[in-house]
Amino acid sequence: MSTTAKVSGATFYHIWRNPDETISHLGKGRWEPGRSYEFGKEKNPQAKYFDATSYVVKNPNGNEAVFMNQALQAMEMLMERRCVDQKLVSFYHYNPFLALHEANYLIYHLLYIIRELIFEEVRKEKFPHLPSRSKCLFVINNNPKEVAWWGHHLLVVDRLAQGRETFPAALIEFSLTGRVFKTNRITGVFTPLVSAAPAYWREQAVKYWSGSVEDSPDAEEVLFAGTATVR
Repeated sequence: MSTTAKVSGATFYHIWRNPDETISHLGKGRWEPGRSYEFGKEKNPQAKYFDATSYVVKNPNGNEAVFMNQALQAMEMLMERRCVDQKLVSFYHYNPFLALHEANYLIYHLLYIIRELIFEEVRKEKFPHLPSRSKCLFVINNNPKEVAWWGHHLLVVDRLAQGRETFPAALIEFSLTGRVFKTNRITGVFTPLVSAAPAYWREQAVKYWSGSVEDSPDAEEVLFAGTATVR
């Protein structure tokens, strides 16, 4: 099930996964107690990150870089034809195990982008009254069990996306005034990223925005648009 509601001064939490980084889209500085931030009109940090990120292999000793898919093509050419791309020979590792890791990293992120673009397309077409995933603040209900659940499972996501075992994080408490959309987390961030046809993702998006899935016993995914004040 999904629900939408107006809230005023309601307590929710957010797990900020890079507490040492500035919140660039909100101006200089980090989350400041007592300060209010607006969500729902501009792209959020996560969306801005994917908008600005290119996937490249860099030369550690210079400014050279090639797109990751081109490096993977060079790796394939070496394995099939024993032919080395001269543009890469000075800095690319040509290690098949590292190349497989790069391929998995690239595929994961591109599938994520495809999913989010289709989810947003379906929202605009069929559910325009709901907060956008690319502009909202993702928050957690004021429930210790849900906070703990999200803390654990975001670590799982980070392992898949970045290959890291741990990540720095800060738990931010907010007073929210605006709109919240609550839906089953199974069709949200933890929908398995698979190389399925766009039609499959449109179907998943309709389920997500309409809430036409069974309730999750663990935690809801909550999207917020409005004014968020740090406590």
